[in-house]
Amino acid sequence: MKNKNLNIESEIQKTMDLLDDFPKIQARYGFYDRLSYRLEKKESEAATVQAKPIWNVLRHAITPAVVSAGIFIGVFFGLEEQATTVDANLETLIETYGLSVPSVPNYFNAETN
Repeated sequence: MKNKNLNIESEIQKTMDLLDDFPKIQARYGFYDRLSYRLEKKESEAATVQAKPIWNVLRHAITPAVVSAGIFIGVFFGLEEQATTVDANLETLIETYGLSVPSVPNYFNAETN
């Protein structure tokens, strides 16, 4: 194992020595400014990505609740209005054609045998 570590270290040293022989490359003007901007941008994007799943969970939880509440309110007020409208329409029909029938509420409350 010790021999293997020495081989690895010697290979690393050879590679480093080769890299020392290469000429230094100068970055173009503004390179480091653009690099720092991109790094900051990625960090801010990462922060917003972490915040999005919370909104998605809330959105998916709130949407069915709002839809259900809307349906309930529509049905609740709609049935009440419909019953009033039916009574008024039957009264108008009876009066218009001069029909002789018992009072309208008796039709809705009567039990059939």
